[in-house]
Amino acid sequence: MSSRGIRANVRRLFRLPLDRRERVEADADEELDSFLEARTDDLIALGMTRDAARTEALRRLSGDSLADVR
Repeated sequence: MSSRGIRANVRRLFRLPLDRRERVEADADEELDSFLEARTDDLIALGMTRDAARTEALRRLSGDSLADVR
C-alpha cells in the first residue's frame, strides 16, 4: 500500500462524526442557547416571568431593543 493510501486510511480513522460546517453550526447554536438562557435568568432576577424574560431576551438578541434595562 502506498503512503498516500495509508494517510487516507489514518485520516478516516480520526474523522469526526460531523463535518466541519455541521460542527460550527452546532457550536453556534449551543453558544446562542447558552447566551439566551443566561440573559433570561438575568431578566427573571429583575422580576420578569420566565416567558416574558425569554421573549425579551430574544427581542434584544435580534437587535430590536432601543434601550437595555441593565
